[in-house]
Parts: sequence; structure tokens; C-alpha cells
Amino acid sequence: FIIDFTPKAGCSVICKMFFDYMDELEKALNYSPWIHNYRIKYYYHKYGFVDYNQLSSNKIIKIKFVRNPYSRAVSSFIHVMKTELKQLFNNEDMSFYDFLINLKKNKYPSNAHYNLQMNNLEKKNTFNHIIKIENLEKEIKNLNERFNLNLNCNFTSNHHIIKEKNNQNVCYVKYSEISKIPTYNNFYNKETKDLV
Repeated sequence: FIIDFTPKAGCSVICKMFFDYMDELEKALNYSPWIHNYRIKYYYHKYGFVDYNQLSSNKIIKIKFVRNPYSRAVSSFIHVMKTELKQLFNNEDMSFYDFLINLKKNKYPSNAHYNLQMNNLEKKNTFNHIIKIENLEKEIKNLNERFNLNLNCNFTSNHHIIKEKNNQNVCYVKYSEISKIPTYNNFYNKETKDLV
């Protein structure tokens, strides 16, 4: 199997799921509660990276995990505004609309947390399964049945944000002026939808 995922698209849960299946999860979490520290420092050195021959092989099952691009774009925006990634945006306090416009203009350096979910190499190869993380439980159950696996997807990630349901549209509101993060729909109007 080749498993591909993208930041801001369930990557922490997916890493935990596959490390658990490979009996690497306990070791990874003992190394660091942030699963990606182990993945970057040890996993790739032990197992290597996928190469073009593997990705184009018909003998390997390729699975891509994706997220609804509208919810992922909002998640990327919030992530940039809350983390050191804001430095890439000159520490600018901006609205979701400004964030999207800046990305469209390629104003800031490329970063996996807000780049597209599929890169050029992946576009040239077909995935056998594309799993939407919004349907993760059902999709993993299907994979388990189809390939006689025992994947467990009941993991959490400590960087999820609880969102408030309300009717306020915040697409043009600067991040610092949003008192409680609403659900992703509140970041959209026709203009921001078209940008995504």
C-alpha cells in the first residue's frame, strides 16, 4: 500500500491509524505527542519515501486521503493565523478573503498546509482509492473488509478547534476580530467560494 495524505486533511489521525497498524504508534507517541515529529525524524529513515516507480506501479494499492476543500481552506487559514506560519504572511492580521486573494496571487511561499491537496506527480498517477476524511469511518470499514485489514480510525488530534454555530458571515473580518470561530460555512459567500 501507498498512503498519501495532505496537511489539514486528517494527517494526524491518518498517521496514528497507520502507525497503529504497523505497531509503531506507541513508539511514536513515546517519542513525541506530536505524531509528525516521529514521522519526520524516524519513520522515513526506517521505511523510506515513495518513489515514482512505486507510485506508477499497478502492483501497489494507492490510497489518497482528502478533505472537503472548503473546510480545508478555512482550516488552513486558521492554522496560519494561529501558528508560526503567520510569519510567512509577514505576521499580517487578515480576513479569510485576504488570505485567499494572497494565495491566488502567489504572494507568499508555498507550504503544504495551504497548497492544493494533490501535487503534479500525483496528477500523473491514478489512486486506487480516494478517501474523504468526512466519511473516514465508513471508508476504513470498507478498506478493512476489502483487503482483510484491521485499521482503527478512532484517533483524535489535539489541534482541532471547537467551532460555534452562528449566522455571522466572517469572510471579510480580520482574524483578530473574530471572537469565536464559527463553522466553516460562515467564511463563505460567492466570492470566497469561487476563490477556493
